[in-house]
Amino acid sequence: MRRVLPNFVRRSGLGQSLFVVDHSHLVAQLDRWHRELPRVAVRYAVKCNPDPKLLKTLARAGCGFDCATPSEIRAALAAGCPAGDVVYAHTRKSPLDLRAANRLGVRLTTFDSHDELLKLWAIHPRAELLLRLHVDDATAQCPLGNKFGARLDEAHGLLDHAWRLGLSVAGVSFHVGSGCRDPASFPRALEQASQIFSMRPSGGLCAAETRSMDTLDIGGGFPGGESAARAAAAFATLCTPLRASLDRLFPPSRGVRLLAEPGRFFAAGSHTLLCSVIGVDRRGCFVSDSVYGSFNCIHNDHSKPEPVAVWRSLRHPSEGGESLLRVTALGGERCSPTGMLQTTVFGQTCDGLDVVHERLDLPVDLRLGDALLYPDMGAYTVCASSRFNGFPRPVPLHLYGEEGREWGQIVDAARQQRASPGC
Repeated sequence: MRRVLPNFVRRSGLGQSLFVVDHSHLVAQLDRWHRELPRVAVRYAVKCNPDPKLLKTLARAGCGFDCATPSEIRAALAAGCPAGDVVYAHTRKSPLDLRAANRLGVRLTTFDSHDELLKLWAIHPRAELLLRLHVDDATAQCPLGNKFGARLDEAHGLLDHAWRLGLSVAGVSFHVGSGCRDPASFPRALEQASQIFSMRPSGGLCAAETRSMDTLDIGGGFPGGESAARAAAAFATLCTPLRASLDRLFPPSRGVRLLAEPGRFFAAGSHTLLCSVIGVDRRGCFVSDSVYGSFNCIHNDHSKPEPVAVWRSLRHPSEGGESLLRVTALGGERCSPTGMLQTTVFGQTCDGLDVVHERLDLPVDLRLGDALLYPDMGAYTVCASSRFNGFPRPVPLHLYGEEGREWGQIVDAARQQRASPGC
């Protein structure tokens, strides 16, 4: 680590943001998933962060993928995922995209309306369908129920329509909203899903003429990021009632395959943003990223990124390589010998609305070449960033194995320092 990061900084030059991508975090999160939800197979939500190397690590570890477009499907297949382990989890697919999914061999997909059934019947009649159920997601970081999901009282009519068209209904899916905060959300959704599994055809069809539903996709919403200890506790709190409801309503004897679509659970903590200071004056601090770039998550994902440290690593290499591992935690006057100052942090674009922080406590001695260290920047950042004004996206540095674990320890140490009394 002491060799890799300095060399990478020298190659990349100063003044550009860097993403440190810790692949050991992905492996650790998958281990945590298997411990808490051993019966639920992972279909990682590509939309959350489609970095090809991240996808390849997850595919090699045995994950499938949740894709919303043919482009995401191709990325999943390129990472080594079989088409049979892809869920085309979009309930409003264009005819063009549906034809592409058919050609790519992806059969499992979602629906929540009658017009989508007619499209599937005409374009992809061999698809295996999951009825997406509308569930309560009012407490989620990003609710989805305003746009997707059939109500429980609509479900039987939609199932009958699919069965009359001769389509194969494999089961049910739902999504409690991205960044779920309510442990009761999953049990409530599972109660409704169980009712749909008990529905039978009407209108002259007999059960023998339809496929038995055997797949339940519980969607995403699982928390990611934070310190290792806090993240583990938050995930366990969510999984305890979920696991109990799955065992009660969908025990192994029921023969239902269980899937989930976690995104930020894996991606959030895998990326740390090193945002270089490119200017300091009476107006504030200017940094090498923007709300049009990595910080688009402030508006698009309802996030509140907070730096945990000033990373002195981006000083000019002539000042010596050892400074490349010096971290000053943020959070109080003890953290800086010269004291702290409430500072406006501006993004690098020419837009006056490009403000990352209105009032952020930063060291008075902040200067060019320093960087702000933002953990948990892997979810819904890279995927939605633009190149407004022609600025490049951050350069990724991928760390694996021991180097990744060492980086994780550095970040966690900065978090702990920031959270300690007086700092």
